[in-house]
Amino acid sequence: VLRQRLERVPEPARPLLRLAAALGTRLDLRVLQVLVPAPEPGLLALLMAAAAVAVLEVEDGSWRFAHDRLRERLLADLTAEARQELHRQLAGALEQVYGSEPGHAAQLAYHFAQAADPARCAHYAALAGAEALQAGALTEAVALLTKARELHARLDPPPLERARVLRLLASALWGLGRIGDSLPLMESALALLGAPLPPTGLRLGAALLGQSARQLWHRLRPAGALSALPSGERRQLLHELLQVILGSGEMYAWTGEQEKVLLGTLLSVNLAEELDDAPALVMLYAVMGFLGAVFGLPALCERYLAMAEARLGGLRDAKAELELHRITAALHLMTGEWGPARLRYDKAMVLARTLGNSPLYLFCLLQR
Repeated sequence: VLRQRLERVPEPARPLLRLAAALGTRLDLRVLQVLVPAPEPGLLALLMAAAAVAVLEVEDGSWRFAHDRLRERLLADLTAEARQELHRQLAGALEQVYGSEPGHAAQLAYHFAQAADPARCAHYAALAGAEALQAGALTEAVALLTKARELHARLDPPPLERARVLRLLASALWGLGRIGDSLPLMESALALLGAPLPPTGLRLGAALLGQSARQLWHRLRPAGALSALPSGERRQLLHELLQVILGSGEMYAWTGEQEKVLLGTLLSVNLAEELDDAPALVMLYAVMGFLGAVFGLPALCERYLAMAEARLGGLRDAKAELELHRITAALHLMTGEWGPARLRYDKAMVLARTLGNSPLYLFCLLQR
C-alpha cells in the first residue's frame, strides 16, 4: 500500500521526496530549496504534487510526511550508496544555509556521519557537544563529545582540537557526577598541550617555586618590560591551556590534591596575564586574594582583591562579576563577616539568575 501511494507521486517530485526523507519527518524548505536543481516546476509545485497523493501534508504551518512509514519506505528502497549520497548533498546544503549558526551542529554531525565523512562529522559533533554543554544538556553533550573523541582517535587531528574535546567531555562528565572519569581526561588534555602537571614530590615543589617566582616578577617588573601579547595559533593554544588548567583545578580541589590546586592557580594567573584575559583575571585575582587570606597574608589578600576590582571596572562581564562576588563572599564567610558575605551572595544570585546558571544560583543560595 505504501509503495503504491509513493508510485503515484509524479516523477519530477521523487528526487525531492528522497532528499526530504533523509532530512527527517519535517521538511526544511530552506535546505531543500538549495537542492532543487531548477526553478521549474519549482519547489512549491513539487510539494503540492506530493500532497495531492497524500504523501506530504501541512501541519502547524510546516510541511511533513503524512506518515513516517512513507519516509521509511522511501529510504528502504534506496541502496546504501544512494543514501550516502543523499546525506552528502544534505550536509552540504545545511552548511550553505546555516553555516556556523547555532542549533544545527548536531544535525550536520549526523548527516556527515551518514555521508561517511568522519572529519566533518567530528568537527560538528564537537561543536554540538559544546552547545549542549552550554545549555546544560549534559547527557547529550557526553554522547556527542564521545563521538568526536572516538573519531579523533582515528583521524589524529591537531593536539589543540583533541585537547578541547577532552576538556569539554571532562566538564560534561563532571557535571553528571562522574568524577573518576573526568580528571583523567583533563590530564590527557594537559599532556596534549605539552603542559602535564608534575606528580607529587620534588618536581611538583620545583614547579610551585618556578610559577611563584614568575608571578612575583609579574608584580615587580617595570611597565616597559611587558611582553608582546601572543597571537594566532600560539594564543589559541595558551587560551585552551588556561581553560584546561582552570577545569582541572576544580577537580583537584575535590580530590584533595591541594598542592596541584595551588600550582594550577599560579599557572592560570601567569597564563591569563600573558594573554591579558581580563575576565579570567578578575576571577583569578580574587582566588589569589582568597589564598592570601588562607595563608595568613592579609596584605597579599587585599592587593589581589583590589586588582580584581580594578580589572572588573568597565569590563561589563556578568560572569566575571559573578565569580568575584562568589569568591569574595566565601572569603567573608571564612573570616566570620556574615553581613558582607550575605550581600555578596545576594549580588551573585542576581547575576546567576540573569545568566541562567541554576546550579551556581542554588549554590550561592545554600551558602547564604
